[in-house]
Amino acid sequence: MSVSPLRPDSVVDSRAQRVLAILEEIVDPCSTAAGVPAGLVSMGLVRSIQLPSPAAEGTGTLRVTLTMTEPGCLMAAIFAENARERLAPLAGTDGFHDVTEVDVRLDTTQVWEQDDMAPEYRKRLAAARRRLLPLTPR
Repeated sequence: MSVSPLRPDSVVDSRAQRVLAILEEIVDPCSTAAGVPAGLVSMGLVRSIQLPSPAAEGTGTLRVTLTMTEPGCLMAAIFAENARERLAPLAGTDGFHDVTEVDVRLDTTQVWEQDDMAPEYRKRLAAARRRLLPLTPR
């Protein structure tokens, strides 16, 4: 069973929104090579965010699950480490007092599909492809 990617408009928790914003700053180099850079969220690679309860101050783990566009993606470990490095400074800060560590996992059992990309990104990518490949159906 496939888990849908997280989108900023589907996440109500402001802390999770902040996590998504940080993850969106990590750009997939393949999207850049295609001429339309996209972050992990726009690519549909963020599958879950688990935050500890704010009541459990200083005792919890921020867990993020990522998937890849294909199981053999050479960027998988780099994305996970980059996400860890960027999210770690949140621990103990305003709104994240309950976070003591960050755990980023790669779920290679999830099958990524082009429909997992954010609709806005799919439109930008399609427009770029039409410009670059005029034979592409409109």
